[in-house]
Amino acid sequence: MACDRQGRVPLAMAAAPHNTPTVAVTRSRDSIMQCLILLLGYGAKLEYKEGGGETALYAAAASGQCDAVHVLAGFNADVNSTDGTGHTALHTTSLYLGKLEMTRMLLFHGADPNILNWDRQNALWMTRMTKEPAQIAEFLLQNGAKMVVDIRRKTPLHNAGAVGSADLVSVLMSHGADIHALDMNDSTPLHTAVVEPSSSAVIKRLIQYGANVEAKNNRGETPLACAMEHQPAHVIEYMLQKGSDPKAMTRSGAPVLFEAVRRESVELIKILIHYGADLRAVNAEGQGLVQCACKTGNPALVKFLLSIGTEFNTADKKDCTALMTAVKTESVPIINMLLKMGANVSTADKTKTTAMHLAAQRGSVVVTDMLLRHHAPINPKDSQRQTPLSIAAA
Repeated sequence: MACDRQGRVPLAMAAAPHNTPTVAVTRSRDSIMQCLILLLGYGAKLEYKEGGGETALYAAAASGQCDAVHVLAGFNADVNSTDGTGHTALHTTSLYLGKLEMTRMLLFHGADPNILNWDRQNALWMTRMTKEPAQIAEFLLQNGAKMVVDIRRKTPLHNAGAVGSADLVSVLMSHGADIHALDMNDSTPLHTAVVEPSSSAVIKRLIQYGANVEAKNNRGETPLACAMEHQPAHVIEYMLQKGSDPKAMTRSGAPVLFEAVRRESVELIKILIHYGADLRAVNAEGQGLVQCACKTGNPALVKFLLSIGTEFNTADKKDCTALMTAVKTESVPIINMLLKMGANVSTADKTKTTAMHLAAQRGSVVVTDMLLRHHAPINPKDSQRQTPLSIAAA
């Protein structure tokens, strides 16, 4: 059968006119049907596939042409024919259209809701992209669709979390979905939901259905640890109210409180502290909260942490202090705060570098003057036997 440069055949183009940009005029539904019937009457092959493996019926379903699907199915077109990735017409309808009318039409003509694509996903699995996924999912489940696990061990409930549909969660749970199912990364549906923006309703729905807020994935992260990077304060607080550990560790090896500092969110810090987060905690590099706050260059953040008594004179694994970190960022307001609080100006790191060395490296007259006014040693030697003066002169 003749086809154009894109591999499209006349029957498929007639069945899915909206997918044919070369058509310059608007065609009525009657003319579409008449064209289809004419082509079929002259022997157009129903089983012929386009370049991507799509039949005419598949193309009609993908473009939402219910009447065309009905006509083609009436001529015994295979409603379960698959494209080059194993998708059937029902897959593509569930994925892109979300039209119950089309889903109903395909099932009426014998579409199998449990055919798996190359990723071992059936039509139910694909409802994640539709505008009304819960409605489509309910209909598919009522008509025999199974809750399959795909090649990544993800379930439809994982998908419901990913797309942010609380109603889809309820539909799946009413049909026996496993709230504790683990994917290939040992992530639960709740883990999946918390990393998606605008998913607060889904997070709450999953927890209401009994999701384990302390489950850990293969990186040792709880849902709260995953949520800290993505969710607003009210969601974090809800998870803490429902039993999430405020001392949970992120994948970087730091308590979740450090993620609140990274986000420069005083509100999140207050919430975590209220539920028991430890102000004395350190991250994997041995850095305290104030030292990490100094990296942000945010004076208000540092001021808040200092105001609630957070330790600031401790050194990390490289013997670097908060003051030294602040000098590196050349944040004069933060340096001034730390000096007024009594920051140790004499501390040297493992290379024997002091805050004075760092100020000299950056050629910062203001910072150097501030340190000297607070009696910083003027002639310390680093591991290269360099003094602040020799560094400034170089």
